[in-house]
Amino acid sequence: MAHIVVSEAMLTIACVIAVCVLSYALLSSVSSFQHYQILQNRALSERSATMIEVFFAVNISSTNVKVWVKNIGGNEIRKALIEKLDVIFGPRGNFRRIPYNAAGPPTWTYQIVNDVDGDGNWDFGETIEITIVWDKTLEAGDYYVKVVTYNGISDHYWFSVGGG
Repeated sequence: MAHIVVSEAMLTIACVIAVCVLSYALLSSVSSFQHYQILQNRALSERSATMIEVFFAVNISSTNVKVWVKNIGGNEIRKALIEKLDVIFGPRGNFRRIPYNAAGPPTWTYQIVNDVDGDGNWDFGETIEITIVWDKTLEAGDYYVKVVTYNGISDHYWFSVGGG
């Protein structure tokens, strides 16, 4: 009879240990999911507060284009992140990503044309002027420019270069 009591006690202890291990695993995964959810909410909040508008583009020479982009979202875009913008440019059907401040064309640079607070960051309501130096002569036709922020928010603009 004593051996039955010992066996039942061992089974009870084994069950308690198994329940503890299972509870720990479950709580760990819930905690991981909660952490992931917090990160997702932050990213979504940041994306929803970031908005830009490409509102004008024009060729200023046979190889240079100026593009004006306004920050219309609530997020300030820091200088280091402005330099990480993806600028896509080219004639209809043949556009490509242009590197920032490359040694030779194609390349792009920028300046904040109305840095209201003088901090060098791209704040709400401020406009950046992007200068694209193309590696070919801009021939007559339609051209496309798209600007994409560090977190995937984008806007685009089509414009024409006249002949003659």
